[in-house]
Amino acid sequence: MRGARCRRTIRGVEPVLVTERLALRQFTAADVDRLAELDGDPAVMRFISRKTRSRAEIEAEVLPRFLGYHARYRDFGHWAADTRDRREFIGWFGLRPVVATGAAMVDWVDVEYRLRRAEWLAAAGR
Repeated sequence: MRGARCRRTIRGVEPVLVTERLALRQFTAADVDRLAELDGDPAVMRFISRKTRSRAEIEAEVLPRFLGYHARYRDFGHWAADTRDRREFIGWFGLRPVVATGAAMVDWVDVEYRLRRAEWLAAAGR
């Protein structure tokens, strides 16, 4: 973590990683609507599953899966990304262990991310 303190974006949730622009933190049940907005955007989901997800799917499937990675795998999981200046949810980043299917895949990690459409070009310009 950088030396500068970061204000919490959700009451009681401390960031796990702070950069100049972002604070990454664990997801909580309070993130259901944020994730539903993100996964409800057809442009965001276009190359992922080609279908949007409902709030009910987020609540029943996605959020429990995200929270479960932290419980099952040390140092792995999905973290909500909030801007430090606006304290606004912009998406998430994740590290997921890959299940080995052969000797060549031992110790592989899948790096995942999903960002709101408004951030796609904004991030490139910074």
